[in-house]
Amino acid sequence: MITETPPFLIIGSGLAGYNAAREIRKHDKTTPLLIITEEDGAYYSKPSLSTAMSQGKSAEDLKVHSAEDMAAQLPATILTHTTVLELCPKEHYVRIEGKTIFYRSCILALGATPAPLPVQGTQEGVIHVNTRQDYAHLCERLVGCKRVLILGAGLIGTEFANDLSKQKFEVTFISRSPTPLIHLMPPQAGQAIIDTLKDQNVHFVGGTSATAIEAMPEGGYLVSLANGEQYPADLILSAIGLRPNIELAKKAGLQTNKAICTNRLLQTSDPDVYATGDCAEIAGTLLQFVMPLMHQSRSLGATLTGTPTPLVYPCMPVSVKASCGVTVVIPREHGTWTVEGTSPDFKALCRNDAGKVVGWALTGARTTERRDLSGLVPGVLLAE
Repeated sequence: MITETPPFLIIGSGLAGYNAAREIRKHDKTTPLLIITEEDGAYYSKPSLSTAMSQGKSAEDLKVHSAEDMAAQLPATILTHTTVLELCPKEHYVRIEGKTIFYRSCILALGATPAPLPVQGTQEGVIHVNTRQDYAHLCERLVGCKRVLILGAGLIGTEFANDLSKQKFEVTFISRSPTPLIHLMPPQAGQAIIDTLKDQNVHFVGGTSATAIEAMPEGGYLVSLANGEQYPADLILSAIGLRPNIELAKKAGLQTNKAICTNRLLQTSDPDVYATGDCAEIAGTLLQFVMPLMHQSRSLGATLTGTPTPLVYPCMPVSVKASCGVTVVIPREHGTWTVEGTSPDFKALCRNDAGKVVGWALTGARTTERRDLSGLVPGVLLAE
């Protein structure tokens, strides 16, 4: 039962929402905690979605704890398959179907939604994987498929290309950029990924994008590219990026930009509404990775329970799950890459105009140098 004492209210049950709940409970064992989610409330690691296929895991296998387990562990009340229809910051309540719920503090952990695919023709063969339920749908659709075409060569697209190829699917990998992960690493390091995937029977096509998808009479689809080429596919996986879910915040009058704007306390333009995870743009910084949200949760848990703790980001290496092995520290600012090594074993340093290292990338055997490089790059958000 929901108590009459206004709770800490968390909207969203992804890693951001559940980690915020756990951090709150480290400091406050008694204030009611309410989590509202449109999903089934199961706790799982979203990064595992792009590596589970080669491990033979089903959507059910990915579930670490059920909503009932999480409610007992925290403890908390968890409302599953429930949509928040309205957030009213001035009155300190949210509205769901048939009920108004008042809160002490509200944490928006709304996540992000796959960006729509801007192509002509049918999209009935297009799959987006952003939740455990999406992954279950992918597994169902892959039955009987042989040819998979992946659009997008960011982190998720690259990991899915690696994962699906290990299951012996014929994978064609399409990217606007000439090499994968171009926003994270230099072309040489991206080429190491291409070389490794080629050995796994993945065909990479860079510097172009899909323009149209046609359903074929004999089954499957024909994907037309901007460069004039066409590729057949039984299934198309779109991984062209994520858009932060900001509509609830916008309708509530909160400040938004690319995501929901917060200060370093994760406080939105309303002092009792906070945002965390993929939907949060913190002090002008939007980082849709796991390590940032872990730091956000620790800061948020302390702040909400009486110890204001501005967010500090240390150096946060990102590991890309690819057969050649990739570890990246995203450059903090514009710089010039210097690269040493041969494919697939590269070490790349990004230096700014003053010659200071602001990012690095390691592939293959060079990933063992991660520890030596971690101290070279300062955090994204430093202590004030």
